[in-house]
Amino acid sequence: MSEAEAREFLYSRSYFFKIKSYERNYTRIEKDRSYTYSGLDFGHLVELSYIDFTLSRICLSLALSTEHFLKVRLNQLIMNDPKPDLSEVLVRRILNGDTSSIRSNPYTEDMWVACDGNPSIWHLWELLPLNEHIRLYSSYFDYRGESVPFAHLLLIVRKLRNAVSHGNCLLADVSRPSEQRRQSGGQKYDK
Repeated sequence: MSEAEAREFLYSRSYFFKIKSYERNYTRIEKDRSYTYSGLDFGHLVELSYIDFTLSRICLSLALSTEHFLKVRLNQLIMNDPKPDLSEVLVRRILNGDTSSIRSNPYTEDMWVACDGNPSIWHLWELLPLNEHIRLYSSYFDYRGESVPFAHLLLIVRKLRNAVSHGNCLLADVSRPSEQRRQSGGQKYDK
């Protein structure tokens, strides 16, 4: 990639510090109070940014599908549960007096007003953000005294969805071990 092409890319397609974040995938060589990277070319960083963008869109689609499935699955569980007051119990548990995230959101405020501040469980499918849906899903199993299926995966999906929604670089450091691997001293995380 020529210098003119690099300038045009940074001017019209991205910005320097986003592209620079991919340099962590290359070996840093310290020399005389400065440094270079082994085998690094600006064109490689640009290619990583294109791959990262595509991967982010795929991950976002998968995360949104997972969120939809979570709502559908919880709906099935509640509809098939023999306890008639279960949905009211779950609404009380999840809202617990704090409705600020619903009331202050311009996309959900009208529905909240239409519910007169007293939503049914079915309204919550549209009103709650993903982290609250995960809490609601977990609350269902806690109420039944059961372990929450896929709880750790749902937290990963939430973090991934937030990362891609905010434009974070997924491929900024592909050799970095996961948090679980770091906490286990390098042992494989198998849960």
